[in-house]
Amino acid sequence: AQADLVNSAQVTGTPAKGTLTPATDTLSLPVTPATPSMELLKSVTFNDENGDGHGQVGETLSYSFSVENTGNVTLTNVSISDPSVTVLGGPLASLAIGATDTATFSATYTLTPGDIAAGAHQNQAVATATPASGGSVTDTSDSTNPADETGGGSDPTTITLTDAPIVAVNDAPAAVNGATGNPSLINAFTNDTLNGSPVNVADINATIITPASNPNVALDPATGTVSVLAGTP
Repeated sequence: AQADLVNSAQVTGTPAKGTLTPATDTLSLPVTPATPSMELLKSVTFNDENGDGHGQVGETLSYSFSVENTGNVTLTNVSISDPSVTVLGGPLASLAIGATDTATFSATYTLTPGDIAAGAHQNQAVATATPASGGSVTDTSDSTNPADETGGGSDPTTITLTDAPIVAVNDAPAAVNGATGNPSLINAFTNDTLNGSPVNVADINATIITPASNPNVALDPATGTVSVLAGTP
């Protein structure tokens, strides 16, 4: 709200003759109170390091930040924090009224198995600054991605991660002599493909859904090796 600073002065005196009517003059000066505020926008880019178009553990996301002074006072000591990443750059010494900074802050995030399992990664950052007077001012980031819009004004930045397609082909190993067994009868992943290429066990998480009916036959999900113990009937 705007308030007026009002000051009045009155002039009086004694004339040599007659009567002097006092004169009054009033000055009204509009005063706009300080209203510090800012807006933080956050965008994300998937750095598809292996170029296959799919998110894998160890690949990275790059974050960029835009912070704008939307208030009517200069902001100082502008900084950005994010619970998921270490934000590089800053603090920004000063941000003028109406100014926007897009070059000072950045961050990189490394994808985890949890991100791949969830099929997405989502987070938000917080900007903090100090106005010329009063306490600090903060803003929670809004996403630059229209798909993240919820109408709330401060939406988390989300990136969707697509899994590489895997094609699993049934195996038909040669017959094995149960009396002697075979510690490496076959590798169950040999004829499978991931994103059109032979499977690298380091790139997948294999899970045994149905154990073998014979406990002497086992699959090692870490390597794909199928073993048959000696003495297997």
